[in-house]
Amino acid sequence: MLIPVLDAASRLQSLQRIYPDGTKRFLVGGKVQGGRFTIPGSQGKPIAICEGFATGASIHMATGWAVDVAFSAHNLSTVARLVKDRLPDREILICGDADEAGRKKGEEAAKAVNFPLVIPHFTTGSGTDFNDLHQSEGIEAVRSQLEAALIKRQGLVALDMSEFLSMKIPDRGYLLSPILPVQGIGILYAPRGVGKTFAALSVAVAVASGGAVFNWRAPLPKKRSMWMAKCPPRPCRAVCPPSWVAWLFRLRR
Repeated sequence: MLIPVLDAASRLQSLQRIYPDGTKRFLVGGKVQGGRFTIPGSQGKPIAICEGFATGASIHMATGWAVDVAFSAHNLSTVARLVKDRLPDREILICGDADEAGRKKGEEAAKAVNFPLVIPHFTTGSGTDFNDLHQSEGIEAVRSQLEAALIKRQGLVALDMSEFLSMKIPDRGYLLSPILPVQGIGILYAPRGVGKTFAALSVAVAVASGGAVFNWRAPLPKKRSMWMAKCPPRPCRAVCPPSWVAWLFRLRR
């Protein structure tokens, strides 16, 4: 695949070749600094600026926005200024990579144009950019994180009916199938001394390791915190027998 690297006047200044194994090479003697490649998007919608073409393709697929590919973290600020000068009334999102260079240069670009920086957050997979997030957690994870960054800056985002109907809202999924959904709450209630603490800790281990307990299975390992609260017998005598205790646990994202 050949990606043109264009200057501010949309003249060709270099080429990037992407090989089937993902290796990237620029044209020998070509100029990358100040160059960009634009993926056209919906008029009036925000513009995303990112490092790589695959990242830009995932962002565009998720949102329909125009995306300017800067080809490197060091080029983000230059491209951001070019885009802002060309389209001063459009909202811009700097989509940095989740690595040291991506964060540092992304922050510099965001400050240069006074627009927000958004970095991909991974909950079930790993990676550095929004294409990695697309591959590991799906296109809706990309869309939700970008829209959340926009809402944080703008407030609520208006969608027309066609955009709303085209949204693919994923199932919540389970931390422990079929009893504990993602962001769910479970209550263990039983007489004292029957093993509620052991059961709750066994559930936590199964969720964290992607294992099974009591014929319930965690689809994937999850990094979660566990909160437990004990209802002591004495204050509860008015509503339940003194020998009964309630344990409340919550596995949080």
